Amino acid sequence: MQTKITFFRERNRKINGSFLFVLLGTLFFTSCTKEIAFREDAFSTQDFMKPNSGTTNINNVSNFHVSASKLVLLQDNASIQAISFSWNAIAGKGIQYTVEAAVRGTSFEEPITLGSTDDASLGFCVQKFNSLICQILYANNTGMVDIRVKASWPDLNKNALYSDAVALEVTTYQNYTDYDDPKVFRLPGNYQNWKLATAPKVVSTTIAGEYEGYINFTNQYPQILMVKGSQWETKNTYTNIGDNKFGFGGSMISVFGGAGVYLFRASTNTNKWSYTKINSWDLNGTAVPAINGADPVMTAEAASVSWSITTNLAKGSFRFRANNNKAISFGHKNSDDPGVPSYEGDNIVIASPGNYTIKLQLLLAGNYLYSIQKNRN
Repeated sequence: MQTKITFFRERNRKINGSFLFVLLGTLFFTSCTKEIAFREDAFSTQDFMKPNSGTTNINNVSNFHVSASKLVLLQDNASIQAISFSWNAIAGKGIQYTVEAAVRGTSFEEPITLGSTDDASLGFCVQKFNSLICQILYANNTGMVDIRVKASWPDLNKNALYSDAVALEVTTYQNYTDYDDPKVFRLPGNYQNWKLATAPKVVSTTIAGEYEGYINFTNQYPQILMVKGSQWETKNTYTNIGDNKFGFGGSMISVFGGAGVYLFRASTNTNKWSYTKINSWDLNGTAVPAINGADPVMTAEAASVSWSITTNLAKGSFRFRANNNKAISFGHKNSDDPGVPSYEGDNIVIASPGNYTIKLQLLLAGNYLYSIQKNRN
């Protein structure tokens, strides 16, 4: 079975009016100060679909209850309660309960741990739950996951017990950063009719004064200006003053190479600008079997500044690589959220071989995103 996952949407800040989310009563929760529900119909293993039919094993953890059957996670609600789980406690001491999640239909072949407790309930804030689920669904996706609780005795040589699994539909979000004007250059130009309000941006993220972004120039002879702020003002509009430097009173900044996606960089530390045309992104590493002696190339979607590929991967690791060399390449930092690419990051690990759909989204400067979805028959 293949779990279909949508890679990228515009970041939603409101729940579609066609959904009805019922505000539930106060639930157990340890780390949130507010309580609000944006979910549908709390359920238990007795009243919602299970991945396996049949009689419940009386030796399993019983009455596993989840406070939602559908959950839409929103960044604006990051600090409030998202979901809670509860179950019947087992008599005895030294019992550890662990709530696990896996992509629906995978029989928990590759589960993730949501959390552990010695109590009979567990809850999560939106931000924490989103970060956890993004490990298997990635950001900006809607998908189905199976959730269960495991009871174990860490100090005893005793087999673990499990609850029946319960299905949850969840929509995740990308942890979006909205950069203020001091960290932004807007790039209006002839490729978008010089509309400042809708001009693409390059932003300064980790290093002060160093700006970058991926821009789709649709004009064969792109010309641009660099604007600080949201208004056309002489003191905020930067031009080409020669030697790849920007300043005031010069000429248009011209991009040579024709239409296409470019990595555009500017530095207020050196007052220099540069660009590199992105002809392709490929996958390179031990997880990627070469096709006819070459790394597999991703399919471009220039309008959305994104790339995708479905290919077989081996156990190993890989990087996203631009223009068939490592001058511009992405890995992943363990300190970053799942799905956030990093130039300085380590290679991305593939734990098990299989057929995967991989996507890379670079439309929003400072908010790049990738996803890796294992396809199943």
